[in-house]
Amino acid sequence: MSDAFRTSFSISPLNAQAELGMAVLSAGSCFATHIHDWLRQNGMHAQFLPNGILYNPASLAQALTQALESRLYSRNNLLETLHGFKSYCHHGSVYSTNADELLERINREQSDIIQFLSSANYLIITLGTSFSYFLKADGLPVANCHKQPELLFERRMLTHGESTQLLQAALQGWLQKNPDLQIILTLSPVRHLRDGIPANAVSKAHLRIAIETLCELLPRCHYFPAYELLLDDLRDYRFYASDMLHPSDTAVAYIRTRFAEVFYHPSARAALPEFQKLFQLLQHRPLHSSNNHKTAIKASIDALAQARPGADLSYYREIFREVYA
Repeated sequence: MSDAFRTSFSISPLNAQAELGMAVLSAGSCFATHIHDWLRQNGMHAQFLPNGILYNPASLAQALTQALESRLYSRNNLLETLHGFKSYCHHGSVYSTNADELLERINREQSDIIQFLSSANYLIITLGTSFSYFLKADGLPVANCHKQPELLFERRMLTHGESTQLLQAALQGWLQKNPDLQIILTLSPVRHLRDGIPANAVSKAHLRIAIETLCELLPRCHYFPAYELLLDDLRDYRFYASDMLHPSDTAVAYIRTRFAEVFYHPSARAALPEFQKLFQLLQHRPLHSSNNHKTAIKASIDALAQARPGADLSYYREIFREVYA
């Protein structure tokens, strides 16, 4: 792929491409949520790591290792904040005003994800930054500081060697536990500018080297170049959102299209326009509620289920129940 005004490049497809309905766990930065949502919309049995968005390799490795060892969380993992109880192992969106309710929920989700990943077909991980926080009290990595006093934490940039070592142990364990698992590593193209652009470049470089090393060391481990697609292929501010940091909707759509070429088996990829048509139908909300519209949507879901019997249509069935129940 090339033309006079771009530096586009080809990407080798996975050796084991995905069929509709296969199980996929996504984890990592906010860019991973884009992939997760899109996979759910396009026939995959997709889950997101219940710890929520995790940006750094230390927190990701800890979450994956805890699941690998089938360890649940305890009250010691919780802290009380002004906005309820939270966990240093989870994103700030995971909270409750009741500690027991929070613990019951995160352990239920932990048990579910252990079972899911034990038989999943794909694990997709997006790394965001090498900068990581650790509790000074015990040295444990922190997924989110939850606006606690800065003096409680040590913040430092992990080297590529440290990131490789942390992730290798967790990923190798899951590859051994689940012989059908394929791992796809990506580097988030979103820049983290708290420490400035030069520091962000070093941080991303450490992650990119760690990913390359992991792909060399581990079987069934692949790299998808989302980072390079935005920075080297698209390479224009019109492909960024208004904050000039995150990719625009157009850029995300392009990266997803390239991912589909790599990820989906051709027979599954042929079905993507059918999912897109159904997605657009559900986005339409008639001005006045109509039984005809409700009937048309249900008929479309049922028709797609019959045409693509392996596809996971839970995303569409859930929306249908929420809107038209």
